[in-house]
Amino acid sequence: MIADEPTGNLDSENSARALALLAGLARDGKTVITVSHERDIAAHFARVVTLRDGRIADDSGARA
Repeated sequence: MIADEPTGNLDSENSARALALLAGLARDGKTVITVSHERDIAAHFARVVTLRDGRIADDSGARA
């Protein structure tokens, strides 16, 4: 699943629901790609890839 700014137009309650759904899919082994400018969304996922100026600046949780 690809989610581009999944909480962009949602209120806080529905944002929490959407993130819980996406995080649950990821925990169940599904591939979930979430793109957001909101850094707090990263706390919901085990792997976070941060881009800066079009390049990977950090890849936390990457598997070897």
